[in-house]
Amino acid sequence: IEKGISIDTVNIVGVGDIRMAGRRTLADISFESFFPSKRYSFASPKNTNAYAYVDKFNSIVSKRKPVRFIVSGTDINIRVLIKSFTHGEGPGGNDVEYTMKLSEYRSI
Repeated sequence: IEKGISIDTVNIVGVGDIRMAGRRTLADISFESFFPSKRYSFASPKNTNAYAYVDKFNSIVSKRKPVRFIVSGTDINIRVLIKSFTHGEGPGGNDVEYTMKLSEYRSI
């Protein structure tokens, strides 16, 4: 998770450029994983059709609505937009590897 603040540069006559700290920027999150096409010792999905998960995320992306990103066992619980979702079959099987990029959503 990448977080930060905005930093503005202001030019003051006789002084030159100075930097001013602004407000908190929106978080960016990216991660890679896979949707299993079979049961593993570390993952027992109810649905082993990996492309069912791809279809679900493609549907979420096309709706252009914020979703909640939660990581269990941590304090990560934020509303995000899915900025990108790329996927493809991994080597040697039908598992679907994917990369997801999320951007924090702040309503006004």
